[in-house]
Amino acid sequence: MLDEPTGDLDTRSTDIVMKILTDLNVREKITMIMVTHDQGLKYFAHRVVRMNDGKVARIDIIPPQSRSRIIAELEERVEKIHAGTE
Repeated sequence: MLDEPTGDLDTRSTDIVMKILTDLNVREKITMIMVTHDQGLKYFAHRVVRMNDGKVARIDIIPPQSRSRIIAELEERVEKIHAGTE
């Protein structure tokens, strides 16, 4: 369970945290439930459950190609951060 795991972080730190979380999900097959208001993080998920007044308002399925693309972009950004070129 993740409650706003990147809520108070800058962009670089958010990228690093999301890389760790996606690695755990993809490589270790760990399921996570993340609560966030950051719409930019939705493509890291398989499903997005939108809540309204404590009830499920809508469930969106994220296309696998969208998820793969955003994870690849994240990996490139984090590699640059670790290399000191970003």
